[in-house]
Amino acid sequence: MKTSNLDKFMMLFFPKRCACCGKVIYPNMVLCGECDVESCRVPYPKCNKCGQQESMCKCSAESYSFDRFIAPFYYEGPIRECIMKYKYSGFVDNGRFLALEMVKAFEEEYVFDKPDLIVSVPMRKRRKRKRGFSQTDMLAKYISEETEIEFKKNLLIKVKDTPPQVGLDAIQRRSNLIGAFEVAKGVDLKGRTVIVCDDNKTTGSTLSECSKALKKAGAKTVVALTAAITKNGFRGETD
Repeated sequence: MKTSNLDKFMMLFFPKRCACCGKVIYPNMVLCGECDVESCRVPYPKCNKCGQQESMCKCSAESYSFDRFIAPFYYEGPIRECIMKYKYSGFVDNGRFLALEMVKAFEEEYVFDKPDLIVSVPMRKRRKRKRGFSQTDMLAKYISEETEIEFKKNLLIKVKDTPPQVGLDAIQRRSNLIGAFEVAKGVDLKGRTVIVCDDNKTTGSTLSECSKALKKAGAKTVVALTAAITKNGFRGETD
């Protein structure tokens, strides 16, 4: 690969880094040659409800309020590093890479009528202030730009400042979030299909509670879309 003088300048003073490991890469790259995100991709066939590959599906014992779940990756290896860097280390460009992969998975797996809206899982206010941005808003914005599905920011509101989900088991996660989300006053979602997006699904409790609020406001169908999903038997660091 020939390197232009502009590329050399950019690499010297504004180095672009691999979305997963942080290694300096060429400006036209997203990943280095060593980070194999394909090894993290959820293989087909998948369960339409929980998103796990069918051989790992255990959702007969689960109760989800969303109608469909889609995620391109498992939350492991380089994808875990990519999401962690996106959320905690200032690698905000990782959001576009993740969003493009989410769009690709959505277009492959969702064969029904085009959804009407995209909303994002709201963050705890203190966490958003500390981080300086909402990773879920950014993902939803990028997905909206790619799909031309309208993004409604602040449609979902977190009305209860719950403790972090990290470290809680499935039962505690569900009870921790009961009644935590509402749809903004005056919003009527009657008969509409809504995508609710987040960065990672662990037990699905957050997405399920968000979906309850959307359906209470009239949504006909809720599609949960995340960048990654935690494998059954593991617990991620995210909410």
